[in-house]
Amino acid sequence: MEADEGDDYIHLSDHGIFRDPRSLLIPNMNSIRGLWHKILTYGTVAEALAKSKKADSAAQISDDKENYNCLKRASRMAAIKDLQTPHNLPFAPLLIKDPQEYFDLMH
Repeated sequence: MEADEGDDYIHLSDHGIFRDPRSLLIPNMNSIRGLWHKILTYGTVAEALAKSKKADSAAQISDDKENYNCLKRASRMAAIKDLQTPHNLPFAPLLIKDPQEYFDLMH
């Protein structure tokens, strides 16, 4: 009988350890502060990462626009007739067997 009475605590929650129910309902302030600190820290890190990615994409767009404008200017300059190479230049083949014959062809 005495052994059975000793085993009764197993059927209780927390194995017979008495706890104040108010402490179970209201978490302590240190854990709430710690949780808020973690949330704010993660939020700050996420915000900084988002700003960094936004700045990187803006810089990439700026670089792309700059490259496009440079190519556009280069194509405009290439279209100017003064800058084009003449298409009817005389030339001699570079296979030179006899230098005297080569120079005679040039003059």
